[in-house]
Order: sequence, then structure tokens, then C-alpha cells
Amino acid sequence: MDWDLAIKRNSKALKAIIEVLFALLGLDGTEAASRIPRSLHSAVLGVLRPAESAVRRLIVIAARGVVVKLAPSRPM
Repeated sequence: MDWDLAIKRNSKALKAIIEVLFALLGLDGTEAASRIPRSLHSAVLGVLRPAESAVRRLIVIAARGVVVKLAPSRPM
């Protein structure tokens, strides 16, 4: 599978979701929302949770080639 293409495609979709969330919340980047109705809060969370899960999967895919060097363990 072409992982770079999958990352690029999913990144674009996630950016579009973030733009929709900002529009729902009435955010234009200049100030923070002080309060939102409970129904809007629930709607935003309904979109945000799957998006967060997708971002986590993208992070795992993007890190597929990362090699981690562990420090030697300290004596106890």
C-alpha cells in the first residue's frame, strides 16, 4: 500500500473536518468561544472523537520507519 498517499489523503480530509468544526463553533481565529450550547457541544464531540482516532492512526502510520534507541538501563 502507498502509505504516503494514504497519509496525504487522510490529512486533507481531517483538515476539512477541523474547518467544519471551527465553522460550527463560530471561530475565525481571532478570539475563543466563551460558551456553546450543550447540543452544539455534543455535535462537536460526535465529530471530534472519530477524527481524533483517525489522527492517532495517521501518527502510527507516519512513525512506521522510526527507529528508537533506548538508553542503557540504570542499575537499581
